[in-house]
Amino acid sequence: MQEINNSYLGEENCCIRSCSQEGGLNKIIKGKYLNEIADQIKQVEIRVNIEKRIVLFMDYPDYNHVNQMNEESITLNTDYSFAVYTHIQSDNFELEIETYEVDEFSLQFYN
Repeated sequence: MQEINNSYLGEENCCIRSCSQEGGLNKIIKGKYLNEIADQIKQVEIRVNIEKRIVLFMDYPDYNHVNQMNEESITLNTDYSFAVYTHIQSDNFELEIETYEVDEFSLQFYN
């Protein structure tokens, strides 16, 4: 695992792991755990609002599967980093990160 700011990404408990349900996404808002359908997911959308203690991971663009991080894992007044780590090498792997500021309304609706 990659070491970031003296902490390992796997210990942060906010990730999708294709091999297990560990990773902090312990609430199914809609559909299934993303790790159960990892081989079917082409894109993932992540919505974050630290002030409201909400972190959502969902399949994009269909939003059939929405998982949420445990609110207790989010501490207010804490500096957070965003990182992407993959251990699967593939000829078809593409990473694109786009950021948007959105209103609170977008945290409640996924379609």
